[in-house]
Amino acid sequence: MSITLKTHKMLWGRSGNMCAFPDCKQILVADETSTDDPSVVGEEAHIVGRKKGGPRGKFPLDTEKRDFYGNLILMCSIHHKIIDDQEIEYNVETLQGFKKQHETWVKQNLALDNKKQKDDELYATYIEKFIEHTNLHNWNNWTSFLIGSDVFPKDEFESLKKLPDYIVSRVWPSRYPKLEMSLINFKNILNDLMKVFHEYIEERGDGYQTNKFYKQYNETGDQKLIAKMVAKYDIILN
Repeated sequence: MSITLKTHKMLWGRSGNMCAFPDCKQILVADETSTDDPSVVGEEAHIVGRKKGGPRGKFPLDTEKRDFYGNLILMCSIHHKIIDDQEIEYNVETLQGFKKQHETWVKQNLALDNKKQKDDELYATYIEKFIEHTNLHNWNNWTSFLIGSDVFPKDEFESLKKLPDYIVSRVWPSRYPKLEMSLINFKNILNDLMKVFHEYIEERGDGYQTNKFYKQYNETGDQKLIAKMVAKYDIILN
């Protein structure tokens, strides 16, 4: 389990990018300069330690829930170190109180764009689902299955097939048009890919293979057919 993109957005946005330790409120993002990007100096601290041997780790909380938003509190590096070193003083209940008190203060005192915060959290959910369906972290490996002779696993193929319907059925806030257009374009290309892939795949016990597509040209050796296909491809591109 790891902290999700949506959880990052929730934690930082609702904390106002500030340390939640009482009376600290240090800004945890340094502005960009004319030569460099912004610098993130905050830390996402676990209220109940991620591991049972960590600070407050023996508290009865399921392991899979320890990276959830409710178990995280935003801190500067100094106060993160203090609460973990002094875990008896800063127990679970105390830190939960810090988190609630700080986020209430942020709502009451900062002019935050709550609509933007909600939109960002929604986009984060969509992007996480996109990453899941495309197995984006393993992109180079699974895309090689499509054009090579390796078998494309059924589980990954079925997951990929669900993505176009997922994208079409979303409610898009229109806050980031380029992001939305990118996802919609990916959906359109994926639909075209699936049409071609279904035409040439051969099913195996553990997945699908595209050998049939290559056999058609290798076995016939029909140069005129190949030239015709290449010409058609050029027309489409132009």
